[in-house]
Amino acid sequence: MAWPRARLLALALSSVVALAAICAASEAPKPAAARPRIIYVGGASRPDQAMARIDVHAPGTRGHALEVMQAHGPTNVRYGHCAPPSYSFGEDADLIELQPGTYGLTAKAERLSPPSAFPAVGDVTVEGGRCYAPVMICEGAATDGAACRLSLVPKACATLRAPRRITLPSVLPC
Repeated sequence: MAWPRARLLALALSSVVALAAICAASEAPKPAAARPRIIYVGGASRPDQAMARIDVHAPGTRGHALEVMQAHGPTNVRYGHCAPPSYSFGEDADLIELQPGTYGLTAKAERLSPPSAFPAVGDVTVEGGRCYAPVMICEGAATDGAACRLSLVPKACATLRAPRRITLPSVLPC
């Protein structure tokens, strides 16, 4: 009779241990849900026109990191607007969507070691339905705002899952 009783006790203990492991796993902290990508949309998109998408953050050349901060343009006199729209993007921006056209972009070029920062500016043309990453092009060995300009390089478009879009106003009457 001692044999079955010992076996029952061992079975009961293993069940308690397994149940404790299941309870601990259910109380373990869950990984945080990924934050949705935040897209700043420059102006209202039209259903007949695909927008261009630009990454806000990118590694720059020569140890600089780039962060696109503003876009200016294009001028649209056809719809009664004289001044080109100006868009400023929030610090939470991941991507920018703009209508096709030519824009003046401004990015912050920041280097950690030795610390330095300057605005990198450049005129860029974007096509609807295409995706781009910002790059900094510098002349010679210099790495300052006078010798460097901002440009865009085409890249593959990534599929976005439930992004949060923030549409910026762009109507400026004459």
